[in-house]
Order: sequence, then C-alpha cells, then structure tokens
Amino acid sequence: MSTSSTRARATPTGSSSRPATPPRPTSRPAPPSNWPTTTSCRPSCCTIRSSPASCGPSTSRCSTASRDDDGGVSPRSIPGQQGGRFLATGNEHTPEGHISEDTDNRVAQLERRLRKLEAIREELDGRETHQTLCEPVEDADYGILTFGSQQGTVEEAVDRLAADGHAVKSLGVSALMPFPEAEVTTFLESVDEALVVEMNGSAQFRGLVQKELGRFGPKLHSLLKYNGNPFEPGEVVEGFETIIDGDEPAPTTRFVPAAGD
Repeated sequence: MSTSSTRARATPTGSSSRPATPPRPTSRPAPPSNWPTTTSCRPSCCTIRSSPASCGPSTSRCSTASRDDDGGVSPRSIPGQQGGRFLATGNEHTPEGHISEDTDNRVAQLERRLRKLEAIREELDGRETHQTLCEPVEDADYGILTFGSQQGTVEEAVDRLAADGHAVKSLGVSALMPFPEAEVTTFLESVDEALVVEMNGSAQFRGLVQKELGRFGPKLHSLLKYNGNPFEPGEVVEGFETIIDGDEPAPTTRFVPAAGD
C-alpha cells in the first residue's frame, strides 16, 4: 500500500467537540395587536400607518392624509417589527422624513409638535394630580412652592411652621413641561405671598412660573441654595420667617424678594 494513500480519521469516543450553534430565527417578532399594520407602499417612511395608506398611480408615494391625529403624533414602526422601517432627520423635514427648507412645511411641522404638548397636558389633567399639596391648615395666607426632590423637605418644614402657628401650605410641582397652569394658578390665587424654594443660583423655577403666570410675580419670593448640599427643613423654616419677620436667611441660602420690593 502506498504511503500517500488517504486514510479516514475517526473521532475518538468521548472526545470533546464544539457544541452546535443554535439556528437563528428566520422571522422577526410580530408587532403587538394594537399597533398599526404595515402597507405595501415602497417609500420606507410610508411603511407604517394608523389606517391603510394609498399609493398614487404615478409617484407610488403614500398618502399622508391619515398621518397625524389630533395629538400631533405620527405613527411609526417599532424596532424588530416585520416590514417596519422608519426615516427621520435632525433637520426640519417633510412628513415623509426628507429634509426641507420650505416655509409652509416648517410652520406645519412646528404646529404639529406644539399640538403634542397640548395633548400631553390634556391627558395629564384627566388623571389624578401629579402635584403634591401639603395643607396642614385651612385658608393659609402663605404658600411655599417647590419642585422635584425638595418636595419632602418642604413638606416637613410646612409641618413645623404649622405647629408653630403659621398659616402656611405648600405645593410640590412634578410636571414642569407642559406647565400645570391650572393647579399652580389655583395655589397662588389662594395665598397672599409665596416662597419659591429651589436648588440653583438663578431662580430658574421662579422664572418659569413668572413666564407662564406673570401676574403673580409681585407675590413670589425666592429661597435659593447652590452649595452642593440639599436643603434642610430648618433652612426652609428660616427662609419662610424671612418673609414674615424680615430676618436674615441662613448663611448657606440666599433670599431674593419679590419684584418691586
């Protein structure tokens, strides 16, 4: 037998071998039943609609008549959806997703985005309030307004002030945009003066309140802290007493009086 002949090599029994790779799925996950269905239109931006789209006979483009609902939100595909594609750009674009400098389109697209804010505010107003009202006494003359992580601290300060005989209440705002105009208005109309407590050096929240509700500017005072540490309830108590008695605030805070004071 020739030494160059080929011999079959058997794999020894019990020897280790690399496990077989599991087969990859052959189809993408189906979209949820409540999501829009895809269409057969060719442009990638038109493959998803809230109602069946139509293709023009000559351009094969999709109709955008059903693209926007009253909330200004355009239907879109979701990652992994079979047949779903999405096209958009960071620049101003047409409903089909292509860049455009047309002025009429610019106005239409911006107004559509503004409708989103109106729809969000309407939906939030229909739910239980997202704002936190602390009202230990009825018919309070003074209010403390804050937002975010300072709400618990302010509520503790209000409880201390009420225990000392002060007629004060507080409102903690959680949703800044779209601004909860109705709830903040009701709160500010019910008090003679209000202290806005916030952790920055430029009274950003007070500025937002005055931007949205400018008529209340004369009754808003600011208590600011910006040394990197959170407010202590005692600092809020001292800030409030600055309004009532005109005392100097704590060294770690800064008091800004109402406009015109």
